[in-house]
Amino acid sequence: MLYVGLKQHKLKIRIKQHFGYGPSKSLALHLSHWIPKEIKLKISIYQIDSENAEYISFLEQGFWDSLKPMFGRRKEV
Repeated sequence: MLYVGLKQHKLKIRIKQHFGYGPSKSLALHLSHWIPKEIKLKISIYQIDSENAEYISFLEQGFWDSLKPMFGRRKEV
């Protein structure tokens, strides 16, 4: 697992940034600049229909704790 993150708006833009097609100063993975071309990536996106920010943060922490991603940071509630 490389990364677990939360995005509420403009998901396509954020994914482009992680692939390296966006501002160089964004806090994104910029995969196109360092990951070998022969690597196959799988992206999983989960839509959560809730306005409860605390609940969503709790879910993100649960993903973080169980998947132990290599990059990013675990947010505290």
